[in-house]
Amino acid sequence: GYEGTNCADCSTGYYKNTDSECVACDCDTEGTQTESCTGGVRSCTCLANYDGDTCNTCSATAFDNTNGLCEACGCSTTGSDPAQSGACTGPTGTCTCSTGYMGDKCDTCAVNYYDVSGVCSSCGCNSVGSNGMECADTTGICECNAGHTGDKCDTCDTNYYSADPTSTACIACTCSSPGTTICSSTDGSCTCDIANGYTGSLCDQCLAGWYGTGTCTACGCSTTGAVDTTCDSTGMCTCNPGYQGTKCDECASSYYDLSGVCTGNLPIKYSKLGTPVQ
Repeated sequence: GYEGTNCADCSTGYYKNTDSECVACDCDTEGTQTESCTGGVRSCTCLANYDGDTCNTCSATAFDNTNGLCEACGCSTTGSDPAQSGACTGPTGTCTCSTGYMGDKCDTCAVNYYDVSGVCSSCGCNSVGSNGMECADTTGICECNAGHTGDKCDTCDTNYYSADPTSTACIACTCSSPGTTICSSTDGSCTCDIANGYTGSLCDQCLAGWYGTGTCTACGCSTTGAVDTTCDSTGMCTCNPGYQGTKCDECASSYYDLSGVCTGNLPIKYSKLGTPVQ
């Protein structure tokens, strides 16, 4: 390993160590791409993923795999903690993940997160309205409890109400059907279908001029023959004198229809059939 006039120089393939001794070039055979030991100086050029003076250790962004070789960590640039600069640990190259990511390479969204164009975002499910905080992996849609709706279950479904569905569960409306057109989504108040005869705080009663239980039906009282537009629970109208029938639209006994009006005193010039006498 020595040469020169005084045998003080190192031969090719040797270099001087810290004790100034000429020793054989010892670049690691697995980690070295090229080696050079000339003029007493050792120079090892490392392969990718290797580091150290002799290329015998893994680089900062590589790990010693189960085969004893240095393998690139391969940490996700999006999901791994940037403070670790791509470093990993253990025999499988476990990376340190940022919030919302998981997996050895931090390339998978963690529980309660979903993928939005390659970035893991919080599901943001409404804790009151959703069945758990998990959501669909790609859409972020949460599974809602009964009465709640929306991607995040933060609004009340039809016929449910809550003053604040993000903090208080939506409650089923108690408005009557078919008497209600709208149940308020904030306080549960009922807007009645007055056009079809419904009224009351729950829209379960009939307006004047309508009758029925559960379903309101117009009384349909004759404007001429009935006292007013109201009727009883069976739809019977109250008739003026000379009128009869459920709707007071018929002439009573001894009364006759003259131009749509029931009368009991026919003029002499008319017969009982209401036709003129010649």
